[in-house]
Order: sequence, then C-alpha cells, then structure tokens
Amino acid sequence: AILSDTAFATLNRHYVAAFLRTRQADGRPDLADLLALSEHLKGTPFSAAGVIDAKLGFVEVTSRTLLHEGAVEFPARVDVDLPFDVAKEDLDKALSTPVAETSDYLIVFDVALAKTERRVRERKQHSSTFLAGYRRVPNSEYERNRMAWLNAQSEYQSIQMQASVNQIQRSSQPATNMIGLFAELAVGIAEAGIQAAAKDAMDEAYATMQATPQFIDEPVHRKYSYDRASIEARKVMTVNYYVIDRPNKRYFKDTFDVVERREFDVAYKLHDDDTDRASILSRGHSEADVDAWERAAVEVSLSSLVREYVAQGAAARPLPRLATIRKQMLADKNTALTAFKATVNRERADERFDSIVAIYNPQGRLGSGFFIRPDVVITNYHVIEDSKFVEMRLYAGQETFGKVIDSDVRLDLALVKVQARGKPLALSEQRELRLGESVEAIGHPNGKLYSITRGVISAVRESTNALGVGGKPVLFVQTDAAINRGNSGGPLFLGDKVVGVNTWGVRKDVSEGLNFAVHHAEVRAFLARSYATN
Repeated sequence: AILSDTAFATLNRHYVAAFLRTRQADGRPDLADLLALSEHLKGTPFSAAGVIDAKLGFVEVTSRTLLHEGAVEFPARVDVDLPFDVAKEDLDKALSTPVAETSDYLIVFDVALAKTERRVRERKQHSSTFLAGYRRVPNSEYERNRMAWLNAQSEYQSIQMQASVNQIQRSSQPATNMIGLFAELAVGIAEAGIQAAAKDAMDEAYATMQATPQFIDEPVHRKYSYDRASIEARKVMTVNYYVIDRPNKRYFKDTFDVVERREFDVAYKLHDDDTDRASILSRGHSEADVDAWERAAVEVSLSSLVREYVAQGAAARPLPRLATIRKQMLADKNTALTAFKATVNRERADERFDSIVAIYNPQGRLGSGFFIRPDVVITNYHVIEDSKFVEMRLYAGQETFGKVIDSDVRLDLALVKVQARGKPLALSEQRELRLGESVEAIGHPNGKLYSITRGVISAVRESTNALGVGGKPVLFVQTDAAINRGNSGGPLFLGDKVVGVNTWGVRKDVSEGLNFAVHHAEVRAFLARSYATN
C-alpha cells in the first residue's frame, strides 16, 4: 500500500531518530552525527530536513571591496547538501541575522581570493582561405541554354519547311478516290502534330534561356593564416570558513584552497568569412568558451566543510564573544586584501589618500569620505542615505565597517563611527576664499578609486540644497574641478586643507564645470552641533 504523507513523515522521523540513537544515547546530535546521517540517507527516500532537533545555519559573507578590487573574479557556489538554513549577508550583519542568532551550529563562509590565470603553452599558424568577394563572369549555363534554344528553333523551322514541301507535292498529285483523300488527311494531321511538338520544344527552350542569367557572381577566395593556441586555464580560490559550535561552546576557523584546471584549444585571428570556419571551431574552443569557464562558479559542498571540521575538531578553541569573531573575520579579509595588493603594481600615492575612504552603501552605491577624527569619517548624507551601517575601504586596501552616528539632510552631511582608525584631515580656517585659487578634489569618480581632479574656486555662493528638502540656503564652494558619481562626500583641497565636502554637480549634458562642495564653515558648524549633542 502507498503511505500517506502523514504516515511517511512519521516513518521518516522514526527512521532518523533510530539512526541517531545508534550514535548517541541522548541529547542533540552534533555535527559529526549529522554528517554521518547525511551519508547514511543518501540513496534512501528519507530526509533529515525538519526532523532533527539541532538548528543549523550557514551564512555566506560577501565583500564589495574584494569584488571591486578584482580579488574575486568568479563566485563560489556552495552545495548545501546538509539540512542547514541559509543566508547571504555582509560581514557586519553575518552574525546578527535570524539564521545566525538561532543556530546551534553556524558555519560562515567567506571567499578571500578568487583569481584566474592563463598559460599559453603553444601557438601555431595554420593556413586557410576566406571569401574575399565576388567577380562577374559569363554564365556557361546561359550559353548552353541559348544553343539549345537555337537548335530547337532550327529543328522547328526544318519541320515547317518539310511540311510545306510535302503539301506542295500532295497538291500536284491530288487523290482520285475516297481512300486517297483519307490518307492525305491523316498525313496532314500527323505533320501538324509534329510541328506543334517542335514549337512547344522551341518555346520551352526559349523560356529556359530567358530564365538563366547571362552573368553570375563567382566567389573569390584568398589564402591567409590564423593562429591556434593551446591554453591551460587555472582558477584558484582561497576560502576562510568559521564554525560556531554553541552546544559545545567551541569555535573553529580554517582556510582552504580550491584549484581547478582545464585545457583549451583556441583559434585566434580566424577570419569571419573563412570557408572552413564552422569545421575549425568545431574542432576546438572559442575565446568565449574560456571566458565562460573562468566566470563560472566553483562548487564547494557544505558537507566537505563539516567533514573538515569534524576531522580537525581537536583544533577548535573555546567560543569567544561574537564581536571577537567578527573582528577575526575582518582581519582575515584584510590579510587577503594585503596579500593581493602586494601582487599589483601601484602608483606612488598622495599621502592624503590615507585619510580618504571608499564607502559602499548597502543599496550598491559608491561614495567617498574622509577622516575628520581618528575614528570618525565625514561624508554626504546621500551616500549613506537610510543606512545604519556601511562597508568601507581604506587606501591601503583594508576593509572596515562604520556606524552612522549623525546626519543633516539640509547640509547633505553625515558622520560615521569607524572600526578602523585613520589620519584626520584639517579643515581650512580661511574666512575668505580667493576666487581663481587652485583646488583639488579626491574621490572615486565612476568607480575609479582614488582619483584626483584639479580646478579653481569659481565662486562662493548660497544655494538651495540639491536634495530638495528646503530650509535655509547652504553655503557652497563652486568649482570647475570635475566632480562625478563616486566623488560625493570626498574632500575639496586648497593645499593640504579641506575647504569643502564635495556634494553635487550640474549634469554635464546641461553645463560643464558647475560643481559644488559644502563650505568648510558649514562643515565646522555641523561638527560643533554634532559633538555638542553626542
């Protein structure tokens, strides 16, 4: 008999419980038990999902900084082959999601590095031909059809002539009796049929000739050479993972590498009109095949992480505070970033860069900011809008996080308390700014991190807020130094002093060189109010 869903669920629950009793007398199953259970259930209709008492959580941590820096060139796809609840979050929220807070066993997975490499083992030239064009030549088929028509015409005329001769002969020797008359009539009918058939053949030959073009386009082929390269492609991924074992009050972290290799045979400089193009491509690969493989996710099974933890359980440490674990995760990220940066050529830096940060809004926007105190960054309100926490990147490559502690929408300013520390920039103390003086804006225009643009002070003027919230006009420094998306929140320098916080510009398709920074006097007043109330 077929079991009902309720009956099967009961049977499933008893089956799982019976297996776990073979491994332990009582209490919740640990990760070793769950791993063994998962292996045992393979190939059976039973499942541990929704049956076991232990709550299992898996959180994949993302890093906008690593993605932006190019340290992560392809994703990881985790095969969740164990009954874990899954979440994907930024690092600052990784340990505070509902999944993380309610799990007895929590695994946090963090891709620290994912790079692709290509090695061209061999490149050889091959000869082929391509279609270079066409030339007009006489059509031999037309000439054959024309001759066929002329022959048919000649045949028809010959038959007509013979029929005329026969008619004259019959007229000169008329029939003398009825039998002769019938014979002449029969001969006349036969001759008329022969003439009609000959005319039909002539007309058909003419029609065929008329339907055949006199000239045709003959393809012209030329020889050329293309390259065929033997490529070894390699993907290397470094993963940090962390296991929080609450029942046993243990904590474990480890790093592992995943390496994948594949050989490709790629044709380069292959002409689009190669006469053998399809066959050549079918015998190898295309550049698109290599790109697709390099971008494809590397798969890691969750059970392999648990198996590694079970095997190295003796290396687990006493469970620290979650804040300590979060700091450890951040430190590991920064170690990976530093190692990656060491392999990349860098320009000689402007020392002011060390005071400037890139700010990644959770909604995906990128902005700038700078240290105004050793642990406080100032930026635009529209950069952090409606966010309590933001991810940040320092010039040296380290990743950190900050909490928004104050903001003023009218001024379009905000303050962010930062986990890391930096060198504060000094605000200008000049009461009057001289028009025409050279200023520099530093920020991340259109995602180009740590770019400097230069211009002059065009004016100092009051204007309504670009966010359209009304209220008292804001004092701005107007400049023709280029300010684009990503510059928002960054400093406008007069020498080594900040004269404004870059905030907005008139669209380039409307007018060039109309850009604005919140005047340092407004910034100073904002800071005074903020620190008086916080």
